[in-house]
Amino acid sequence: MTSMLQISSLLLLLLLTTTLSSVRAQDAGDFISDPAENDIGEELAIQVAELDEELSVAHIGNSIQFYNDCPRLLQRMLKYKYKEVISDSCFRGGANVTRLFNDGNGMEDRFDTPNALLDDGTFDIGAPNVTFLLKEREWDYVIINDHTQGPVREVNRTASMDTLQNKYLPLIGDNTMVILLMTAAYRAPAKHSGDLGGFYQFTELLDEGYDEYEAIFPQATVAHFGLAFKYIRDNYGKSYWNRLYAPDDFHPSPMGTFLEASVLFCTITGEMPPEAYDETWWSNARYLDPPMPFPSKQDAAILREVAGIICGIEEPEEVPPNQGFNVILALSIGLLLSNIVLCRFLQLQKLSERQKRKLRDSAVSRPNVHSDSSSSEGSGRSAHSLSEVV
Repeated sequence: MTSMLQISSLLLLLLLTTTLSSVRAQDAGDFISDPAENDIGEELAIQVAELDEELSVAHIGNSIQFYNDCPRLLQRMLKYKYKEVISDSCFRGGANVTRLFNDGNGMEDRFDTPNALLDDGTFDIGAPNVTFLLKEREWDYVIINDHTQGPVREVNRTASMDTLQNKYLPLIGDNTMVILLMTAAYRAPAKHSGDLGGFYQFTELLDEGYDEYEAIFPQATVAHFGLAFKYIRDNYGKSYWNRLYAPDDFHPSPMGTFLEASVLFCTITGEMPPEAYDETWWSNARYLDPPMPFPSKQDAAILREVAGIICGIEEPEEVPPNQGFNVILALSIGLLLSNIVLCRFLQLQKLSERQKRKLRDSAVSRPNVHSDSSSSEGSGRSAHSLSEVV
C-alpha cells in the first residue's frame, strides 16, 4: 500500500509541476520572442523609400550615457526608421549639468579607442562643450541626464534647476524636444548614497526630481529609464535585475544600456524598438569597460517589451490577482483528496482480504461432524453389503 501511495503522490506532484510551469510560461509568454523572428538570415530588408527623412539627436550627460556607448546604439536603432540619423554629444564622467556646462567635454581618455578613431586621425569624442553642441544646429531632440544623485538631494537639485533654467534653456531651439533621462537607482549603496534609502525609495526620489526638471522646459518629457529598472525587478526578479548593472552597482551593463536605448527609442518615436537585433549592434561602440556579456536575442526581446510598457506603447499582460496561488491551492487539494480516497480503498481491500483469510482459517479449524458421521455410515453400509455378498 505504501508503495502504491508513493507512486500516486509522485504522479500527482508531476502533474502539479507541469501545470504550474505552463501557467508561468503563459504569464511570461509576451516577453519571450520566437528566436526565428530574430534570425539574422531572415531579417527583413528595410526599403529606403519607406523610411522617414532625417532625425537629429544631441546627448548631454555623463557615464550613464557613454557607458557601452548608448548614443551609437540608439543611432543604430533609429536607422531602422530614418534615412539619416545625426548624433553628437557632450559628456563628462561623474558630472552634473552645472559642472558639465562649466568644464565641458571630458572624454579624451575614454573615447580614445579604435572605434572612436576618425579618418583624419582624431577621435570622435563629441562636442567640446554644451554651448557649442546646442548651437551646432537646431536639434530635433536633446537628451539630458544629471548626476545620478543630483535630482534627489535638495541642494544639488536646486543648483541643477538653476543651470537648466538660465544656461541650457536659452540655447535650445523653439522646435527642439528636450528628453530628460531619468537614471536608475543604485543596486547597492555606492558613492555615499546610504542616506538615500533602498532601491525603491531612491527610485521614487529620482522620479520626483526629474518631474521638476521637466517643468523648466516648454517642450520636454521624461524618459523613465529608472522606472524600467524597477519594472524588471518587480516582474523578473532580483537575479535578472542584477544583470542590468555593471560590477560597481550603479553604471549600466550592456543589458542596462540596451534597455536605456530602447526607452529612448520609444520616447522619441512612440513605437517599439526594432526586433532585428544581434551582437553586431555593439561593433562600433567607443567605450565598453569593463567587458561584460551582451544581451541575447531573448534578453533583447524582454528589454524591448519592458521599454514599450514603460513608455505606454504596450500594455502589460493582465494576470488575475493570486492566480498562481489559486492554482497551487486547487491542485494541492486535489492531491490531498486523491490520496485520501486511495488510502481508504487500500484499507478496504486489505480488510476484505483479512476477512477472507479469517473465514478460511475458521473453516479449517472447526470439526466436520457431518463429514465424520457420513464416513461412519458409509463404512457400516459397506460392511453390511460385504456380509451379504459373502
